[in-house]
Amino acid sequence: MSKLITVFTQAYNVEKYMEQCIKSVMAQTYQNFEWILIENGSTDGTREIIRKYAQLDNRIKAKYFDQNRTDGNTITKAVDWWALKEDG
Repeated sequence: MSKLITVFTQAYNVEKYMEQCIKSVMAQTYQNFEWILIENGSTDGTREIIRKYAQLDNRIKAKYFDQNRTDGNTITKAVDWWALKEDG
């Protein structure tokens, strides 16, 4: 059995590219992965696109922030959130 790989991606106001990004990752030949997709308070349609695909594929674990976090801690907060889910 292949090892589980965790991929982290942060998205902010990338509605124009988000669907293409998701389709590209999901089309990879290596399928044993989980994808932590962090929506960083977008004001365009990014959140809706992520939500749609997260409902279609349980490998996508979406984390949503209500406001754009420009303090550089977005990934750290998401990793903490993911670690708590994995432990519990």
